[in-house]
Amino acid sequence: MKYRVSKRTGKFAGLNQTKDEINKKFNLILTKEPYNLSDNIIFLGEIERNNDFEKEDNLPSIDEMGKTYKHFDDSGIVIKIPKGIIVISGCSHSGICNIIEYAKKVTNMEKVFAVIGGFHLKELNNQTNKTIDYFINNNIENIYLAHCTSDIVCEEFKKRIPKNVKIISSDVCLNIDE
Repeated sequence: MKYRVSKRTGKFAGLNQTKDEINKKFNLILTKEPYNLSDNIIFLGEIERNNDFEKEDNLPSIDEMGKTYKHFDDSGIVIKIPKGIIVISGCSHSGICNIIEYAKKVTNMEKVFAVIGGFHLKELNNQTNKTIDYFINNNIENIYLAHCTSDIVCEEFKKRIPKNVKIISSDVCLNIDE
């Protein structure tokens, strides 16, 4: 069990079960490397972090030493379809663009058909603007914004890429002021 505490609430922010407890309930496979779940579905493992604009100083947790928890256990899933790849993220602590680039590398496919998940973008800043630019420059056809993406960021995506952006649920995007 990794110790991590939310910077926002000060409460424990990790799993409340040990590896042995989880392994009793599931066929637990631990890997930092990509893992094929099927011929066309791949768990990405640990995400390479190569973009200079996806910063780590906005990560939400601290470790037992009081330092920012780097969230190297952040991952995603990629699905290969004839129209390209579908990238599914969790909270995107490693950066949604890093996740997409790693999915492209793992699948050896450049065309991104859809991206679904939380983008961990909370405000309109350089990181958000460069992320939107990345989506535009990569001609990503379908963008499904979810949790960990503030209302203001969702609106900016819809403003700059209106035909491609969908909000999974109106109550999923979080207002940064809440």
